[in-house]
Amino acid sequence: GLNLIEVETYNLTNADIQNTKMLSKHEIIELKNAVNTEYNCLRSWLIPSLMEVFNHNLSREYPQNIFGHGRVFKKGNSETGIIENDNISVGLCNEKADFTSIKQVLDYLLRMLDLKYEIAPSDNSSFIPGRVGQIIINKKQIGFIGELHPQVISNFNIELPILLFEIDLKELFDASRK
Repeated sequence: GLNLIEVETYNLTNADIQNTKMLSKHEIIELKNAVNTEYNCLRSWLIPSLMEVFNHNLSREYPQNIFGHGRVFKKGNSETGIIENDNISVGLCNEKADFTSIKQVLDYLLRMLDLKYEIAPSDNSSFIPGRVGQIIINKKQIGFIGELHPQVISNFNIELPILLFEIDLKELFDASRK
């Protein structure tokens, strides 16, 4: 009912997409014997993958409202030294997209799970300052929401505003059980 199209993206990516184009500094897990530079690391967040989808669909009509879910990887205390989490991300790209429109999608999702949340101010260099926030449930951050920085949008050759959120599904499900 939200007019979103599901997209599937790869777990493998590269540091240019994960960090350089996104103006971010996520910790990257590089592959030791990568076959090429296009897929030489594990993704640490989903939003760059959604940005690639937007970039590959520049010739398609707008609005483009997409969502994806998948595994993200971070260094951590485990047998392999890598922690795997499942996240979900939603992206809206059209000339009328604004913070209210992405917040309405988040409202709907969390209302269906009977969860109350708040958005706390946040700094994230991939987003416009003042238009990004942490999604908080039960005093715990489960994700973030915001409007992408114009430079990030330009780095992917896109000319329309893009608003997104990303949520850690484990944290979301833990919150829904409480």
